[in-house]
Amino acid sequence: MNKLVGILFFCALFASSSSFAAEQKVIIHNEGWELIGDLGISPSENPKGFILMLHKAAGTRAEYISMANKANKFGFHSLRLDLRANGESINLGSFDYLVKKNFSINDRAWSDIASAHKWIKSDHRFKDLPLIYMGGSYSGEKMVNASDVVGFADAYIEMSPGSFSEESIAKIDKSGKPWIFTRVENERPFFTPLYQDIRDGSKNAEIWVYPGEAKTGHATRILTLMPEIEDMFLEWILKSLDR
Repeated sequence: MNKLVGILFFCALFASSSSFAAEQKVIIHNEGWELIGDLGISPSENPKGFILMLHKAAGTRAEYISMANKANKFGFHSLRLDLRANGESINLGSFDYLVKKNFSINDRAWSDIASAHKWIKSDHRFKDLPLIYMGGSYSGEKMVNASDVVGFADAYIEMSPGSFSEESIAKIDKSGKPWIFTRVENERPFFTPLYQDIRDGSKNAEIWVYPGEAKTGHATRILTLMPEIEDMFLEWILKSLDR
């Protein structure tokens, strides 16, 4: 009996260690904020790249659990990150959309993204890998703002970036990097002219529009609405980095 208990204990310990090795909780410090994230390490001997996954406003890194799992199996390392005042990154305050609390606290989220970029590139395991940004809603604009500090990432996946500015549209082709924009067809009214501006302002950006409504498919919600799009994103990344 004692031998059996010992074997079971060893197996449980091994399983726990294996799980921890695959995804590790990390803290990135920036401007006093403690940014909480989950680092996913691909078991591939020849990783294809690193994907930084950024949530929508009042969202969390949990939106990307499935996406990160598929990416890691596909050969990509990943970091699911809670930006300041969202998720678990609330040591200096929290953002609450429902009660209209602390709207301005998200303004400097671009600095968190730049900090995460530096953190990734400071690790010898990741520094030479292509870095892909994946963001939704407000983080779609913020990850473009981060380029003023750390330069451009190697590819961009934008899900319903509603605050996307003219300045950011101008950076699409200027960056020389591949970009893709997705949204559901019945998004908020301003998305139709915004995506037309993106079409008019960029020769290179790809745009995917799918059936659905904002309440079920806005930003990262499209990952739940259409689980197959996660695989499509990964295929797009591989194709884009091969250009």
